[in-house]
Amino acid sequence: MNPTTAVGLSSLIMLALAAFTGEKRPTIQPAPAEVSFYRAELHGDLHASPRGTATFGAVGGDGAQAVFTLSLGADGTNGSVLFTRMNGARLVPGTYVISDRDDDSDEIRALVITGTASQATGVFRGQSGYLIVTSATDNVIQGRFQVDAKGFLASNPADESRPMQATGMFTATRD
Repeated sequence: MNPTTAVGLSSLIMLALAAFTGEKRPTIQPAPAEVSFYRAELHGDLHASPRGTATFGAVGGDGAQAVFTLSLGADGTNGSVLFTRMNGARLVPGTYVISDRDDDSDEIRALVITGTASQATGVFRGQSGYLIVTSATDNVIQGRFQVDAKGFLASNPADESRPMQATGMFTATRD
């Protein structure tokens, strides 16, 4: 680099630095917080495309073992999906198996609800599938899921063999 170019670049740098003195100096804004959301497709006797918020946290304690929950769309109107991990351990990136076993395995349990939480049109217990956590921090968990479930419609609660498949993605924030 020749001396004229060096002096010219140095002058531009000095002018740029001088422009940001005192009150006119730009402020550094914190990164925006992750937005809680989930979206899914529910297919079975009922079809829905629910959207809503997603949260996670531990439930229980006080003498009883805490249960880790991932709640997708509990405040929604078209459906929700609830994942629980019975040993209370947080989710880390990886693939988790969905199971309906009631042994003390560390598998994930899932519940799919159509309609609202207070006026469900169907309730389906996860039989198989997976929950994939793509990233996890103390405050945000992101991932996707596929759940094959069986349950009942509110119009015929005696028949608990109705199939339901739920697929979707989420960004959940700490509850």
